[in-house]
Amino acid sequence: MLPGALLTAVVVWRAFASNRAAVERRLLESARVDASAVDREFDRTISLLQALATSPALDRGDFEAFYQEARRIHSTEQGWYTALLLSLEGQQLANTRLPWGTPLLTVAEPDSLRRLIETRAPVVGVVVPPQRGGPEHLVPVRVPVERDGRLKYAVSAIVNVESLARVIPPQLPNSEEWTRSILDTEGTIAVRTRGPEDLIGTPAPEAFRERLRQRPDSLSSETTREGLKVYAATSKGRFGWTAVIVVPRQALDAPLRASMTGVLTGGALLMLCGLAAVLVISRRLSSDLSAATRAAEAVAEGKPLPKAAAHVAETLQLQRSLATAASLLDKRARERDEEVRRADVARTEAEEANRTKDQFLAVLGHELRNPLAPALTALELMKRRDPQAFRREREVLERQIAHMARLVNDLLDVSRLARGKVQLVRRRFELREAADRAVEMARPLMNQQSHRFDVSVPAAGLPVDGDIDRVVQVLSNLLTNAGKYTPPGGHVTLTASASDDHIVVVCEDNGPGVPSELVPNLFDPFAQGPRALDRREGGLGLGLSLARTFTELHGGTIRLEPRDGQAGSCFVITLPKALGAAAVPSEPAGVSRHVAGHRVLVVDDNADAREMLRLALDGAGHVLATAGNGTDAVELASEFKPEVGVLDIGLPGMDGYELAERLRREHPGIRLIALTGYGQATDVEAAEAAGFDAHCVKPISTDALLDLIDAR
Repeated sequence: MLPGALLTAVVVWRAFASNRAAVERRLLESARVDASAVDREFDRTISLLQALATSPALDRGDFEAFYQEARRIHSTEQGWYTALLLSLEGQQLANTRLPWGTPLLTVAEPDSLRRLIETRAPVVGVVVPPQRGGPEHLVPVRVPVERDGRLKYAVSAIVNVESLARVIPPQLPNSEEWTRSILDTEGTIAVRTRGPEDLIGTPAPEAFRERLRQRPDSLSSETTREGLKVYAATSKGRFGWTAVIVVPRQALDAPLRASMTGVLTGGALLMLCGLAAVLVISRRLSSDLSAATRAAEAVAEGKPLPKAAAHVAETLQLQRSLATAASLLDKRARERDEEVRRADVARTEAEEANRTKDQFLAVLGHELRNPLAPALTALELMKRRDPQAFRREREVLERQIAHMARLVNDLLDVSRLARGKVQLVRRRFELREAADRAVEMARPLMNQQSHRFDVSVPAAGLPVDGDIDRVVQVLSNLLTNAGKYTPPGGHVTLTASASDDHIVVVCEDNGPGVPSELVPNLFDPFAQGPRALDRREGGLGLGLSLARTFTELHGGTIRLEPRDGQAGSCFVITLPKALGAAAVPSEPAGVSRHVAGHRVLVVDDNADAREMLRLALDGAGHVLATAGNGTDAVELASEFKPEVGVLDIGLPGMDGYELAERLRREHPGIRLIALTGYGQATDVEAAEAAGFDAHCVKPISTDALLDLIDAR
């Protein structure tokens, strides 16, 4: 009986030791999860600061404008105590917590600023005690501001340590759950889920900090400040901050000691009373085994364990094990339900984030397009007044405005494609018509780069049944890429030919070609090769992705043709050839088709855009009236009696949709044109529902707007 008792003790010891090892691994993994969560929180703050560091106000040295931008971001971040702009000498240049113009002090935590200057990389500082008697402990997060390769300033977010407590699971009071802590790079306590609040901002014991320096990711036995013996799991994040999780030793060791004590006691009793108990055990063994069988069946079926008095130590241990198994199964079921709930919450949050992203892209497109509209109109007015005045400067501005408009359209096209909101407006046309438009768009870039640009596309014989605007976009993206990446003085060609029932378009250049490591992901969104800091090639990495998508929507393909050791790149597009001939454009170029003398009401809250439209339409011979908001526009229209209304949508007070409905009721014959920065499909539908006859997205050329005004 003694060897049996010893063997049982060893088995129980190994089982509990294995269970404790699993718990210890879970402790260490949880510490790593907490450290990653803290890193993500810092990464989010750094991303905001890096976006703020690109502010054009810093290029101009306009600290007050930068202060206003920083205040807007600060107001959206509840965890931020303040946002600072620092000189390299540590002097505060802007502090969003103080009114502009308040005298500012030097930086309170200079070590992190010194590290930023040395590394020119984002830096997370250490916990700073409350300033001027304030209650908060703070952490500085700093990002460098570089211009033309020189470090000029440092943008900082001073974060309350309380905001870091949100990234770790909350602690249940009066429980034996784990205690979680976050330490900064010097071992100072920033977050602690259990214990006195006055420990925040105090350093951990020196012995513990020394162990962290030697082994940042480990599990060890420690003694807390309260004298409680615990197991401590630690994990250091990328910014040097350490996540610590402790659990009382008693919670892990007590079950093992109790079980071993029970096993040893039972073995001793068996040795002393074995002979006397053997007869009783033999009679009751069968009933105990029957009770254990019923208990095992109950565990298998998920039912409560039946109560039964065991008469033999082995069956008693078996019943205990079954009870433990039942408890573990119930716990695993609750954990599974909780994981399912979390997955549902995560899915809901992801859907909400996607809706927020769509709304952000719509607002982004509006805000970027609005300033482009008056700029484009102003350039056209300059060109009409004197085609030779400032010709070179105007060409530069026209190229850059067109480039900006393409970037905005590419970004919004990617969003619409991801949501399946892009529909092709199909008609039959000759490929030469699309090629001429694409060549016209790419010609300024080719001239700027001094490229030899050869185009060989037959005027007839290559009919396409598709959306000509999207085909133009595909060809323009390929030509623009070839023009950008080919060194000045290069050679770019665009050729097209028919092959059976397909049209083959080839775009070649003699530039450096596509790097081999980029080829597998060349047509993925945002795929780009290595860029220099000046980013002279520009772009978002969306051109080829959109080209592939629009080509496939037309039933075609696009590929990069291997060059067999030759320089340059060669892109090949195949499109289905339409049956029959394409329609020929009816209107000859260079013939003015605009009719002067319409009474036009222009409503836009942007004074520059309003003035430029007034000058452009007045120069075309129309009679103009302008207003900056919907209320003024209604009053003005009652006297002016407009024939055409050109309305912005994002107006203060009464928006463009409500204004259109009012004008339509009071002036039934008026033609309404929406001229706005909102260009989503839902915006077009809303404009139609409000009574608009046409919807156009800023910026729009003066000729295109005059066409819409003349259309009756």
